[in-house]
Amino acid sequence: MAALLISEAQMNSKQMKEILYLATLNTKKAFDVVNHDILLDKLFQRDIPLDIWETIYEMYHDLTSRINWKGKYSTSFPIRQGVRQGGILSTNFYKAYIEDLLIQLEESNVGLHLGTNYSGCPTCADDILLLSNSDEDMQVMLNTVNTYSKDHQYTIHPTKSVLLKQNQTSSNSGKVTLSAWELGNRAITTSDQATHLGLTRSSKNENLINVDERISLARRTSYSLMKTGVHGTNGLNPRVSYNIYTEYIYCLVSFTV
Repeated sequence: MAALLISEAQMNSKQMKEILYLATLNTKKAFDVVNHDILLDKLFQRDIPLDIWETIYEMYHDLTSRINWKGKYSTSFPIRQGVRQGGILSTNFYKAYIEDLLIQLEESNVGLHLGTNYSGCPTCADDILLLSNSDEDMQVMLNTVNTYSKDHQYTIHPTKSVLLKQNQTSSNSGKVTLSAWELGNRAITTSDQATHLGLTRSSKNENLINVDERISLARRTSYSLMKTGVHGTNGLNPRVSYNIYTEYIYCLVSFTV
């Protein structure tokens, strides 16, 4: 759905002959820097059942760890941040951790709207992207993100985060007032391409780039599956091979197209 919103924003901006600004944000070790006290407070405010909250509290309160090196253990040290790697609830915890940022962006009324619907920050977990038809609004959104990250004790890489412009023409380039954007006190990288949710967003030839990448990925996947018996001679049952092809290869191409 987040990827679909971006594609709709691109189509809408093209029809309206407006520049579309996209900023992909790279959070430094996003899941590893979730502050436990802030997370528990946010979960408590969501009015989840008390017994469930207490269970989560026991999972993340007063954690300690030790280093095992050559059969010897170090002194215990506290762990006050980070959600469990591979944990079933970890992604949901991170969503709860940054939800207030998305709410702040929407309530500020800056960023892209599709009709009456706010679509300025299509996000999936830590894959945050900002959308705007105004360069000044984009800077306001970046300021909001920077302030929130400081308050919640995590860092966004300004050099690894990328901002790009789409649909810029001679007729609308006069509306541009900013030549650079900042995240905190550092300039954010500007580029012709950025990756978000596995798709390449580009200032030109975006569809061709993604189709070529998906075909290449599907080809590599097809060759790797041959070792499991997905081939024409003495392999898996043809019906099974067809189902595997449909699920793991065909979908890679059709998703982009």
